[in-house]
Amino acid sequence: MRAARWLCPLFALALGAQDADPKYMGIQARVSYPVGDLKSASGPVGAGLGLFVEQQIEGGYAVRLAGGADMWGKGLSGGLSGEDRARLYHFDVEGLVFLRPDEEANLLGPYLVGGVGAYGWELVSAGQTTRTLRWGGTLGFGYRLSPRVDAEIRALYSQARQATSTDPSTAFNAMALTGGLNLRF
Repeated sequence: MRAARWLCPLFALALGAQDADPKYMGIQARVSYPVGDLKSASGPVGAGLGLFVEQQIEGGYAVRLAGGADMWGKGLSGGLSGEDRARLYHFDVEGLVFLRPDEEANLLGPYLVGGVGAYGWELVSAGQTTRTLRWGGTLGFGYRLSPRVDAEIRALYSQARQATSTDPSTAFNAMALTGGLNLRF
């Protein structure tokens, strides 16, 4: 949780810069499936929670500041001990492009979403913990179901370092497929 503390001042600045309209702030709950190296280092399924601030721009575009934490593992996969896990703390700047901006005044319907950000990884394996900070990104598709609810499917990509290695050149590709539900309040 220490890594998430530095996000608090960033969110305070972002919230202070926004209008008071509450529909642009919200939470996101995610379920994720790690792919490749991340799956072998952490287990088969993960969950995450995040906060975001979104600002709509003219022409069917929006920008979003998002931060959160995701966790995989705790011995859910064969070959991993009960303590093996991966945690990700992230802060992203995301862009949204609505695919039908002229048909719906509230920008309901499908959109594309992509973002880049800082990704803080914490990997635990065989009692050893490794923490790394890397750049990462997401790319996906969403659907705004109502002015307050979105559903999204994304791919996440970053790099992390294995917990059993102290060599920084042993970074591996950390990829996950996520499904999320956004609720604005």
